[in-house]
Amino acid sequence: MFEVMLVSGVLYYRCGAQFALVTLGTLGTYTAFTVAVTRWRTRFRIEMNKADNDAGNAAIDSLLNYETVKDKVMAPSLQIAPETATVAFDNVHFEYIEGQKVLNGITFEVPAGKKVAIVGGGEKQRVAIARAILKDPPVIVYDEATSSLDSITEETILGAMRDVVKYRTSIFIAHRLSTVVDADEIIVLDQGKVAERGTHHGLLANPGSIYSEMWHTQSNRVQNHNPKWDAKKENMSKEEERKKLQEEIVNSVKGCGNCSC
Repeated sequence: MFEVMLVSGVLYYRCGAQFALVTLGTLGTYTAFTVAVTRWRTRFRIEMNKADNDAGNAAIDSLLNYETVKDKVMAPSLQIAPETATVAFDNVHFEYIEGQKVLNGITFEVPAGKKVAIVGGGEKQRVAIARAILKDPPVIVYDEATSSLDSITEETILGAMRDVVKYRTSIFIAHRLSTVVDADEIIVLDQGKVAERGTHHGLLANPGSIYSEMWHTQSNRVQNHNPKWDAKKENMSKEEERKKLQEEIVNSVKGCGNCSC
């Protein structure tokens, strides 16, 4: 400001009042325009940062956190009678991409205290299961709880899960059928609709069922990729080659009955 006044005084003294006023007016207009544009840009920057913060607080693994809608002030309180409570799906439709339905009008009910598996054609799982065990909830939903785990870790987690889900309503969403063989009811989805439902043994009793085909496919895949079975087949091949070589040696030395001929 001191420099502006000093320059204006010099211009007034050297060029007259009119020139000094034009200079001051130009500087004032430029200053006002700069301040206005800066405030306008800053407002958008503040709104953008606020939106980023809200999105970061509301999003977990690309899905909206249910806490952001569960605890809203306008949400009415829920009165639940535990002895009659059920988990019901009534004509549910869901899709990520338009035209590619994940759920296409499915309808079923999970009675209280029952374990139901929904079947379709690391580290996060263990942490999530540990949290579920610590919270001790009355209703538990497992979505591919043991995917990407080795067989030893999977069996350990399944053992812990069996203890956790006793006398609780639990829903398992799984593709590895070995994890849901002890479910009270298994619901098989096909093209987003309920195709089959029943127990593990009941569904296997129908050889043409989708569940039966999936079960045998996964069982055969495990057997074909079993290291012990592969090693056994390799040992059998080596044994056959050794016997064949022995026969060739014996036949080559037979000749006329004398090994020296």
